[in-house]
Amino acid sequence: AIKKAFRLLSLIVHPDKNSARQSIDAFKRVSEAHDVLSDTSKRTAYEIELRMQRMHKQHRQQRPQPPPPPHPPRRPPEAGTSVAEILREIERLRTENNKLRTSQLSQQQVEQREQVYVDQIHSLRKEVKDIQL
Repeated sequence: AIKKAFRLLSLIVHPDKNSARQSIDAFKRVSEAHDVLSDTSKRTAYEIELRMQRMHKQHRQQRPQPPPPPHPPRRPPEAGTSVAEILREIERLRTENNKLRTSQLSQQQVEQREQVYVDQIHSLRKEVKDIQL
């Protein structure tokens, strides 16, 4: 089965038969996979490494997540704050919100934090409109 799959894949991705730029890298990967899977000692080492990676991944998922860092309090703008400063504050909040989406927090924690950021951005936008009027 391994030999048959290797022959089929090597025909598909062989650089002489496939003009795609990635075909050379794909052919090398297929050849390396065939070398590992056809040699019993290499295959055993690969399977052990694969099991270790799975165990490590499961262990990481079972580990309790640390509590999220406390939300920094929003400072009200001081008298005489310019529109540009408020816009910079809005951009900072957007950046924090984007970082929050890629963090290790649960979906509910992310949604709660996002709502806080959205509320802050709306209040800052209202202040910008009040200043401009």
